[in-house]
Amino acid sequence: MKIQNFIEYAYGRLTRKYPAKKIKLCSSEKSRLDYYIKLQNNLLKKTCAANSVTLRNSPSSYYLDWYRLISHMDDRLCAYRFGDITHHFNQPTFTKSRPISSLSNNVLLPLNTIRHLNFINDPVPFLKKKEMAVWRGAAYRESRKKFLSASQGIQTCDVADTSKNSLDKHYMPIRKQLKYKYIFAIEGNDVATNLKWIMSSNSIPVMPKPRYETWFCEGRLIAGQHYIEIANDFSDIEKVIETYSSQPRLLSEINDESKQYANMFSSFERQFSLGRMVIDIYFDLIK
Repeated sequence: MKIQNFIEYAYGRLTRKYPAKKIKLCSSEKSRLDYYIKLQNNLLKKTCAANSVTLRNSPSSYYLDWYRLISHMDDRLCAYRFGDITHHFNQPTFTKSRPISSLSNNVLLPLNTIRHLNFINDPVPFLKKKEMAVWRGAAYRESRKKFLSASQGIQTCDVADTSKNSLDKHYMPIRKQLKYKYIFAIEGNDVATNLKWIMSSNSIPVMPKPRYETWFCEGRLIAGQHYIEIANDFSDIEKVIETYSSQPRLLSEINDESKQYANMFSSFERQFSLGRMVIDIYFDLIK
């Protein structure tokens, strides 16, 4: 977390920008309210005060986002859990992530936005990009190790492990990854963090059907419309890229749809305002 993030937050508090103000929602934002809150029950058993979050008991990126949503004076009782959450809770709990499901006590909020709402301006037109797929990431999880193994030897793939365990360091900055038409988005501890900036670019995300979701609503993404889908075991990477490369019109449509989807999340001010409304609904529902 950089010092300018604390300065921006402090200025927002000083000018009463935070906690976020309520806004008039568009139709797509109204549907997202229901999506973020899909409770299995409304009973709280173990609780803590909303203003109990401190820099001592939480990561700074979560702390700053939390108080963009909630007043330091708000002592209402709730449940929250920060970090990469990949399981469901048995009581309504504020989280950054959750497994994709029709019902869940994990109530999503825009948290750790410095990593999970990262969008870019891509100067490279899609047609001028390399007819290849790229990925750079830390392959600690077994699924990413399988992906690395499956993509080796495929001429249309430029894939490398950037973890501490890797013998060869193949770091590639985002600006260089943007030279490729396809960029893999492979889930790590929970969601694929790079998915958001890929979808805001002129490149196309390539990935298996997502298992986890954040404020970005990964569970609402449609294969063949917002991204190119590959098998969970990564066995069809070469075939899928070859098939889509022969359909330039479809690729252009996917890229347009992908950017339109990402654009719904581009205003941080609106995301925090919507998040505050999620919080108010939560407190109306729980017992």
